[in-house]
Amino acid sequence: MNLCTRLTGACAVTLLMAACADSEPVGDLVPTQWVELKAGLEQALPADATGYVFGLIDGDRIAVRTAGGDLRIDSIVPIASATKAPSAAAILTLVDAEQLDLDRPVADYLGDVVDWPALKQPITMRMLLNHTSGLAPEPGCLDENVTTTLVECVQQIADAPLRFTPGRQFQYGGGSYQVAGLVAERISGKPWERFFATALGEPLGLRDYHFLGDANPRIAGGAVSSLDDYLRILQMFMNDGVHGGRRLLSEEMVALIRSDQIAGLQKRGTPLDRDLYPGYAFGWWFSDPALHPGSPGPEFSDPGALGTVPWIDLGRDYGAVVLLVDGPQAGLDLWNTLRPLILRGLDEAPA
Repeated sequence: MNLCTRLTGACAVTLLMAACADSEPVGDLVPTQWVELKAGLEQALPADATGYVFGLIDGDRIAVRTAGGDLRIDSIVPIASATKAPSAAAILTLVDAEQLDLDRPVADYLGDVVDWPALKQPITMRMLLNHTSGLAPEPGCLDENVTTTLVECVQQIADAPLRFTPGRQFQYGGGSYQVAGLVAERISGKPWERFFATALGEPLGLRDYHFLGDANPRIAGGAVSSLDDYLRILQMFMNDGVHGGRRLLSEEMVALIRSDQIAGLQKRGTPLDRDLYPGYAFGWWFSDPALHPGSPGPEFSDPGALGTVPWIDLGRDYGAVVLLVDGPQAGLDLWNTLRPLILRGLDEAPA
């Protein structure tokens, strides 16, 4: 594996913004049906944005692959919180394998590697993956992925005060996912990147999806991806946990992922409008139906702080992702612009 696909160190930012120099250019796939979508994407892109990469899945096929600005279709970009849904899915494979119980105290899996306080004993994996644990949402160790280990980061999280009684509220962040990642390491006996590759990366054929920071990878927000890799992830979620004829998540697990895990809970510290995105489950936000007129939904999304937004609309059987290196509002604005254009394109599809 060359440096282009394993991005670490000081050169990461430069490499993330462009495709690897030794790769062959990949052409756009924009059929006539989707020309209006491409034009809308170009017009809505912020003037100061580096560029974009976009892909659309229509049913069981990739319908659009395109890029603009300084990015190419095979560019590898940091996806920030769009990492959450894939990370959660990898961990949920352990539940399917009956190696992990979502409602068992995580302390049972940590052993003596972390001094886990009695006050935090009720915290379960379900709470960790749905931001209802009460743990510090953004501990400082999330940004210490070279000098701090994952175990040390989890110990810092364990030592920090609880924000609320576990299971009683929702507060979005990355702290809980660090603990979940360490649990996955302990159960699998593999470091996080190797675990993720075994659980999802290799079965999906991912080539460019990796986590920055070997010692303390940011489980909830530290991945980089190419368009093709993320489209494979979306295809698995859309196809009820199956990819390439291989089942990676059980039907029961897929149904759980599509079931709101925070209904009735007080929401605090949420980056999205809590009325427009009222539900959440294992990395996916649930949209209010008013956001996508023309589709019965449900619609799920996993927006990232740098602008990447993947989403799935089961009502119209499509999935899409826009990869950006800009900011969260740019990604959300593009998403809102593209939704009606996608629905119009689907309506115009040949019978």
